[in-house]
Amino acid sequence: MNTNTVPRKLPNKILLLTLLPILVGIGTSVALVDREVHQLTASETQIQLQSARDLAIEFLEARSEALLAEAWVVARDPKFFALLATPGVQDDEFFRTTFDDITAQFGHVVASDWIEVVDPRGKILATWRPIEQRNSAEHPLSSYVRDLRVALSGQPASDFREDGEGNVVQVATVPVFAANRQVGALRHGRIVDPSFLIRIRDLTRCEVAILVDGKIHTATTNEIEHGRNVTARLTNLDPVKPFTVGLYRSTEASEAFMSHLRQSLVIIGLLALVAGLVLARQIVRHLSDPVDQLVDAAARLEQGKEDLPIAIHTGDELEYLGRRFDEMRTALHRQIRSLKELDHMKSTFLTIASHELRTPITVISGNLDLLEVAESPDDPMYQEGVDGVRRGLDRVRDVLTRISEMSMIDSKAIELSMRDVSSTEILGDLRREWDRLSKGRKLEWVVVPPEETLWVRADGERLRQAATNLIHNAIRFTPDGGTVRLTVESSDIGESHKSGKSPTVRICVEDTGIGVAPDDTDRIFEAFYESADVMQHSSGDQTFGSSGLGLGLAISRSILEAHGGAVQYEPRPEGGSRFTLELPGRRVAASRQEHSDDAAPFGRAA
Repeated sequence: MNTNTVPRKLPNKILLLTLLPILVGIGTSVALVDREVHQLTASETQIQLQSARDLAIEFLEARSEALLAEAWVVARDPKFFALLATPGVQDDEFFRTTFDDITAQFGHVVASDWIEVVDPRGKILATWRPIEQRNSAEHPLSSYVRDLRVALSGQPASDFREDGEGNVVQVATVPVFAANRQVGALRHGRIVDPSFLIRIRDLTRCEVAILVDGKIHTATTNEIEHGRNVTARLTNLDPVKPFTVGLYRSTEASEAFMSHLRQSLVIIGLLALVAGLVLARQIVRHLSDPVDQLVDAAARLEQGKEDLPIAIHTGDELEYLGRRFDEMRTALHRQIRSLKELDHMKSTFLTIASHELRTPITVISGNLDLLEVAESPDDPMYQEGVDGVRRGLDRVRDVLTRISEMSMIDSKAIELSMRDVSSTEILGDLRREWDRLSKGRKLEWVVVPPEETLWVRADGERLRQAATNLIHNAIRFTPDGGTVRLTVESSDIGESHKSGKSPTVRICVEDTGIGVAPDDTDRIFEAFYESADVMQHSSGDQTFGSSGLGLGLAISRSILEAHGGAVQYEPRPEGGSRFTLELPGRRVAASRQEHSDDAAPFGRAA
């Protein structure tokens, strides 16, 4: 596969997938900011309007309090109430003239826009208005008597009224007392004119209007209906015709601000889009370059070309992927080499197996020739021939047994017959195997038994087989005059008794032989592996340097793993090898220690 023919769609996909969220994010952000700012501005304006409304209400209430205070000053002046206290003078013309003058004087003093005085029956005794406002022949305030009723009952009253000339008048009505009796009531009012509303506007920074029955009556501007507003009902005693104060704020400034903000957001969005494009290209380069390396490496691997180094240093998953790809590529090459080695080992195994079988067959064939020439069973050649055939058959049986044991390389395929096995039994079995395998060799056999009998839960036959393979290897790779040492030991028995845990039992086989080459230590437990030269193969099991089928150590490891144990190798500093079988020990009752009393002592044997 040519890497140039691979469609390069990934960069465009990454660019699209990178820019799309940026575009969506920018659009969403602009919309959200616009909405939030709009809502915040509206909310802030509404809060300010409500605060301004409260301030305006306080200002109007303060004016009402001032009007009441002024009315009380007039009503309590002796000059004023003395005439009202004189009985029978209300119908006198002189009295009326005098009282009108006094009322006018007080009207000027308190700067009133309307003063009315009534008697206890509600009859108007005097009315005064400034000259510039005397255009109406009627007394419209007198037609409304709700506040007079309150005042004639002895309580002050505040109210808003509309006069006949279209003015809204803020009125304070108080009772008039003389000689501890009520002699009438006094109305004192001021017009709510634009100049007064302008004072409220300057105080609240809002356009102000007075609404009568929901319609604007007096206002500081003619355009107050355009914008946000809040209203509050004023204190008046007429439930049918309510008076309301309204505060308005134009939205032109906020709309201009929002328009400017939207333009700024669009510009920021475009700048963010450009920055996102630059960032997206960097991301594409960051992602596609390592992927291109991997694609090229995969193509070269497929074509069987020489591997190129993968240089991905992104510090993220891509670097991990590149490293793992390189490791898998190395592992693949290793597996290929392993397959080649396996093929070589198969050829070696067939060569050794054929040699192992050919030798005893040759022996059997030669001894059959002796049997043919022997004159009778009593002939010495006859017995020699029979013994030779038996040895040849035993050798063939051994070879076939080892070949059949190949299935034991897999520890999961081993069937175990578990029982309690003592160290005494193990030493006895291995002594007999030593006697059988070391015939014809001049080796020293040293046994180091444990201080007390040890027990393991194991398949005794399989355990013997695993240890025998170690002894067999020691015999094969130790020259005559060397020593093979067998040690059965345990971990700290005293500590295991204290802790209640079972000790670990170790069966060690040491030799003073040629040892294992450093290059072979990692492979000696592989099946079919032999460090000796196959071409120097000897059919004798006990011959120094002889080669076998390469199954012994692999089978021993599988047997120990099936028991939950392990096989370890370490070179001896003074030369030779040390193989150790480790498996969990077993604590057995003292009554079972009787086996140790019957154990034969072990020493040295030539």
